[in-house]
Amino acid sequence: MTVGVVLAVVLAVAALVVAVVSLVTQPAPAPTVSAPSGQAITDADKALCQAIGPLMKENDDRSNAFLTTGEAGSPERDAALPKFVSDNPRLGAPDATGPGCTRQSATVGNPRAPALHR
Repeated sequence: MTVGVVLAVVLAVAALVVAVVSLVTQPAPAPTVSAPSGQAITDADKALCQAIGPLMKENDDRSNAFLTTGEAGSPERDAALPKFVSDNPRLGAPDATGPGCTRQSATVGNPRAPALHR
């Protein structure tokens, strides 16, 4: 029983030493940077949304029109594919997608991208 009490006291002293050392060596908090006013961010966000909204709708309409041409691999969808790719330059030429990019690499990880390689 005395061994248990001695062990408990030793552990308590060790915990106290660790706590005191961590308080003494704790780094000073980083200085805070004041954020821009909420109104400035809101105005910028609103302007961006207004500018990009019509472009996003146009892209969605073009994608939806392609998807309604038929099932993947169907003759109808295959026939619609060249026009879809030419209307979406980021899916086409390497200069539109970056150096060394191909149609396949431009669609990797994009679940809405059409299956371009059959």
